[in-house]
Amino acid sequence: MKQQERKEQNLGVKWVRGRILKYLYKNRSRVNAEMLWELLDMYNMSITDTEVLQHLDYLEKKGYLTIHAERLHRDSMGVIFLELTPKGLDLVQGFVPDDPGIEV
Repeated sequence: MKQQERKEQNLGVKWVRGRILKYLYKNRSRVNAEMLWELLDMYNMSITDTEVLQHLDYLEKKGYLTIHAERLHRDSMGVIFLELTPKGLDLVQGFVPDDPGIEV
């Protein structure tokens, strides 16, 4: 992969991570993961479920969001909820230095 292509790909990765955090910030509550996929569709992102899960895993490991799996009803499948952490809130609001892996 050429250096320019790699740079553009990295910018795309950082942009998606930033959109996820900003979406959680805008909603200020727990967000169903399904809502996140709808957001990415609105941006016409050609991104796989695996890639989204990789971004969520990255953001959780960095401490910017939490992922909760819950069963809403006894007979239901689990639902994934996402929630911005105080550290994630500080990043989105610009109170901490930028993260090189995220474009906020």
